Amino acid sequence: MTCELAVSAVAIALLIGVPVGWAAWLNAIKRLSGSGRSYRMGASGIVTSLFFGVAVASLTMPLVLHAAAWESAAGKFGWWTLTQTGSRRFGQFSGLIACSIVHGIHGSAAVALATWIGLRRIPGVLLESSRLDTGPLKRAFRFLLPMAAPWIATAALGVAMLAATEMTVADLYGFRTLADEFYLFHAAEPSAMAVMMVCFIPTLLAIFGGWMFRIASRRSGRPVHPHRDDSTSQNFASPTAPGTILTRLLSLAILVAFMLVVLVIPVGSLIVKAGHDVTVVADQRQVAWSLSSCVQRLASAPETFRREYVQTAMIAGLSATVSTIIGGIAALGTAARPTRRRWMDAISLAAFAIPGPVIGLGVIGVFQWPMTGFGMLYRQTLVPTLIALCFKSVPVAYFIIRVALAGRSTAIRSQADLDAGPTGRVFRIWIPMYAPVLAAAWITSAVVASGDVPVLLPVVPPGVTTVTTRLFGLLHSGARYQEAALAFWYVAATTTLVITATWIARRRRTGGSDVIG
Repeated sequence: MTCELAVSAVAIALLIGVPVGWAAWLNAIKRLSGSGRSYRMGASGIVTSLFFGVAVASLTMPLVLHAAAWESAAGKFGWWTLTQTGSRRFGQFSGLIACSIVHGIHGSAAVALATWIGLRRIPGVLLESSRLDTGPLKRAFRFLLPMAAPWIATAALGVAMLAATEMTVADLYGFRTLADEFYLFHAAEPSAMAVMMVCFIPTLLAIFGGWMFRIASRRSGRPVHPHRDDSTSQNFASPTAPGTILTRLLSLAILVAFMLVVLVIPVGSLIVKAGHDVTVVADQRQVAWSLSSCVQRLASAPETFRREYVQTAMIAGLSATVSTIIGGIAALGTAARPTRRRWMDAISLAAFAIPGPVIGLGVIGVFQWPMTGFGMLYRQTLVPTLIALCFKSVPVAYFIIRVALAGRSTAIRSQADLDAGPTGRVFRIWIPMYAPVLAAAWITSAVVASGDVPVLLPVVPPGVTTVTTRLFGLLHSGARYQEAALAFWYVAATTTLVITATWIARRRRTGGSDVIG
C-alpha cells in the first residue's frame, strides 16, 4: 500500500507539475527576452512571480492543511458533496484516492519547480539548435524534457519519499502505509524490525534521490541570470522569444490553472465551508450558505483557538531560530570544502528521510535514560520538541542557505576572510549580505516545523496544542465550519509569509545575480 500511494502520488505530481514547470520557463524566457537589462514586468511577469510564490507556499504548507482544505471541498461534510443533489452519500473522497490527490497536488509544486530549474539550465546554444531542427512538440519531448529529466526525477523521488514517510494523510483516510502502521501498532513497543521496515523504502528513495541530484547537477549548465550582461550569461540565455502568441497564452493559462488548483480552490473551500450550514428537517437534509455566518465564524476563530495559534507561533519561532542558526553554521562551514559539503548534504537528506513517528519515539527514548534532569526536561520543557523538529527543519534551512552561498563567488569569500575575523565576518558581512535568504530560511523552516504532525504528536508536552495537531484530531470526523475556520487563518498567514519571503529572495540581487540561484 505504501508503494501504491507513492506511485499514484508521483503520477499526479508529474501530470500537473511538468506542464506547469514548462509554462513557467517559457513565460520567463518571453518576459526576459531582448536586451540584457530591459526587464519588463507586465501581466506575464506578474503571473510568473505569483507562480513562484504560490508554488513555494504550497510546497512548504503542512500536508494536514492540504487535507483540511480538500476535505472541506470533497470529503465528509464537504460542500461539493453536500450541495450536489446526485451525491448525497460519503465515501468517494477516501482511501487511496484522497491520499493520492492530497500528496499529488502537494508534490506537483516540487515537480514544477524542478522542471523549471532543469529547463533554465539548458544552454541557449542548444535551445537555438533544437528550434531549427524540430517542431515545438517534438522539441519538447525529444530534447527539453530529456535534458531536464534528472531534475524532474529528483523531485519525483522526493514526492515518493514524503508519501512513504508522512502518516498524517494516510491516517486521516484509513490507508495503512508502513509509517501509519508503525504509528498505530508499534509506537508503544517499537522493535528493531519495525523500525527497519518503516525506514527501508524511504532510505532507498533518499539514496536514489541524492544520486539523481548529483547527476542533475553535473549535467546542467549554469542558471540563466537575466540581469547579467557578460558574455558567459549570453551562452546560456535564449536570445529570442520562442513560440507564438498562442504558446504564450497557453503558458499563462497553465500557470493560472495551477494557482487555482493548489491555492485558490482549497482556500476558497475553507471560506465556503466556514459559512456552510446543514440542517435536517423532516428527515431531509437542507444545505444553506450564509455570508454573515462565514464572516462571524472566521472573525471569532482567532479568539476561539487563541491558545493553538499562540503555542504554534511559539514552537515554530523557536524551532526556526534554532534551525536557521544550525543550518547557517553548517552551510557556511562547508561552503569552501566540497567534501564536507557532500557529507553534510547526505546527512541532511538522511535526517529528512526518517519517518516522523520514528523521530518522535527516538527522542522520547533518549529522554527516558536515567540521567539527572532528563525527566524534568521531557515533562516540563519544549527541549525534546525542538530537538525532534530539527530533524526536518534544519535540513530545509541548510539547503536554502547552502544554495545562496553556492551562488557567491570564492573571491568574495576570500576578501571577507581578509577583512575581518570569524565573528566579524558573520555579523558584519555574511548576515547583512544574506539577510533576505536568512529570512526566507527562517520562515520556511518555521512553517515546516509547525506542521510536522507525526513528530509533534508524541513529543509535544502535556497541555500544549498546536493548530495542526488540533486540526489532525478534529478532521477524523470530517471537516465542519470549526475546522475550516481554524485552518483558514493559519493557511492565510503562512501563505502570505512564504510568498513575501520568496518575492524578497528573488528580487534581491547583489552583483547582478540572484541571491537564490
